[in-house]
Amino acid sequence: QVQISNGQASITGNFTADQYFSGGTQHSVTNTINLSGVTDPAPTAVYQSERYGNMTYTITGLTAATAHTVRLHFAELYWTATGRRVFNVAINGTSVLSSFDIYKTAGAQYKAVVREFTATSTSSGTITVQFTTVTDNASISGIEILK
Repeated sequence: QVQISNGQASITGNFTADQYFSGGTQHSVTNTINLSGVTDPAPTAVYQSERYGNMTYTITGLTAATAHTVRLHFAELYWTATGRRVFNVAINGTSVLSSFDIYKTAGAQYKAVVREFTATSTSSGTITVQFTTVTDNASISGIEILK
């Protein structure tokens, strides 16, 4: 399994420092994060950081051609209203989130949201997660690839 704390330079619980990325910018806050709406949340510190912008994570070293659970962890760390940050997410080239708005989904700033998908690794053992901005910047706080 792979657990990445996006935008973090250090390990957070079982989550490694940010890696496997191309593009985007790191940002973090110290605000308290509300985890109440999430089943099996990441450590709070994961949601206190993000990588934002147009970016791609190419996770390597997975078992080839195998189904994995992909858990994407989000929290809105900047905007305080719906419609200010909207973006798309694709896994292995297939759209999984279209016009996703963290604030709208969570109902508040600094509130954790998790979206879970199943994806099959390529024949070379990779899963690619691509974030594309619609309004402002795409954002991600944590990525888990579970068997």
